[in-house]
Amino acid sequence: MLRLGIPHASEVLRTFDRPNLNLSVVPLAGEDERMDWLVRYARDHAGQSGIVYARTRRAVEEAAARLVAAGVDAAGYHAGMPGATRADVQRRFVTGRRPVIVATNAFGMGIDKPDVRFVLHLHMPGRIEAYYQEAGRAGRDGDPAECVLLYAARDRSLQRRFIARAHPDEEQVRRVWHELLQLAARGERAPRYADLQTGGDGEGVAAAVGALRSCGLIEAASLVPRSLDPDAPIDVGQIERRRRDAEARLGQMVEYAETSACRRAVILRYFGERP
Repeated sequence: MLRLGIPHASEVLRTFDRPNLNLSVVPLAGEDERMDWLVRYARDHAGQSGIVYARTRRAVEEAAARLVAAGVDAAGYHAGMPGATRADVQRRFVTGRRPVIVATNAFGMGIDKPDVRFVLHLHMPGRIEAYYQEAGRAGRDGDPAECVLLYAARDRSLQRRFIARAHPDEEQVRRVWHELLQLAARGERAPRYADLQTGGDGEGVAAAVGALRSCGLIEAASLVPRSLDPDAPIDVGQIERRRRDAEARLGQMVEYAETSACRRAVILRYFGERP
């Protein structure tokens, strides 16, 4: 508060506990079982407002199609859809004209629909913060709501692969460096993110570029190299620290999914509260 120049501001602390939310995990074997369970659940809760979170755009489209085919009034939402389509889907959901939305984590920020009666996760997120933020969109009117995570043992290994892709090792970062040097040598224009073919997914490329920038090898506001040395020293320590942190957070999310104890207690302890 002092840094913001408002030393006399009031500090308000609120609990993470949401007693009206019923937190549960359903262990399942694989994708077919997830979809079958989802259809049964949506039919049993016909007319109720709910959000279904899926890991990928493809999973969103498949789940939405399965629900619609089963007679559930649902629609998909992800960042790959045209903006006008997304806006229409969101408007229909918020106004209650379409009770169920299937979405990636691109959906939810700024949405404060009070009567969401259930939030389902088809796949396990990589950390408790993400899960509880999304699950917490249920029951904001204070009435009972359900938050259900569908969990398969392979979800853990899938999340580990996501972590590995988002946190490239030194060899991968050096490949990005070599590619930037090759692009710069062509002299056509300044390199862009879209030109890079190595370094994993978009998050992995960003991490590699961040490491190169922190080493002073590329410009602060562009991808233009400041060196021509292909063997320039590269420090990936920051990436490794972030990788370890991500793996630790994943372990805590797995604890939530696999515990036989109170899941509310797991969440509250994670956020520093006494259950």
